[in-house]
Amino acid sequence: MEDPADPRLSGLADPTPAGRARVAVLQALRAQSLSVPQLATALGLHENTVRFHLARLIEGGLVAVIAGAVDAAARAGRGRPPLRYRATEQARDEGARSYRLLAALLLRRLGKGRAAKRQAYEAGVEWGSAIDVPGRRRAHAQVQTLVEVLAAIGFEPDSEHADAGEIALHHCPFLELVESDARLVCTIHHGLLTGVAQRAGGGVQVIALEPFVQPDLCRVSYRLAGASRTA
Repeated sequence: MEDPADPRLSGLADPTPAGRARVAVLQALRAQSLSVPQLATALGLHENTVRFHLARLIEGGLVAVIAGAVDAAARAGRGRPPLRYRATEQARDEGARSYRLLAALLLRRLGKGRAAKRQAYEAGVEWGSAIDVPGRRRAHAQVQTLVEVLAAIGFEPDSEHADAGEIALHHCPFLELVESDARLVCTIHHGLLTGVAQRAGGGVQVIALEPFVQPDLCRVSYRLAGASRTA
């Protein structure tokens, strides 16, 4: 039996301009509920084109009509008010699965061995260096920056033992990828922390990220650069 949310059936796997337009419609509705005129204006599409894509997305179970929801401006005017549409929870789940699939494919492309591990680390450093964090003079403040970034990503960090050069991580937001290749995923995260530390001021050296020292615990080890302790 065919799955109605199969991206092939809703046209999301179509690489043509029409397929890309359908993806754009779905992405816009993941952010907020919109009417056909609003979608057409936001995406630069004709309203009939938007209706066509909406019909396919509704058929695939990825978009739903919001019952009773209309534009405030239209409610005050004449004529039939435009309906509003939203992405379904199924569509949000499909989006998350698509990102996980893409990440898993990229990990497999890295391959095995030292070269793959080095590339994973460098990718992590690039990721961390791209995160906009404030530059801080004091190394202890830079440690706090690391904790804040880890919390924002979803690692649930605990800095109780920060004075001992350790940050405990109680959750892995990339657990499904870790199960496929823990070595590369954890190496990317090590690089991520290194990149953030460098961006924050360079007063913290991330020594290691030890995965699963306990079933629900990973541990980051670091040391402070002596020149930054009193800066």
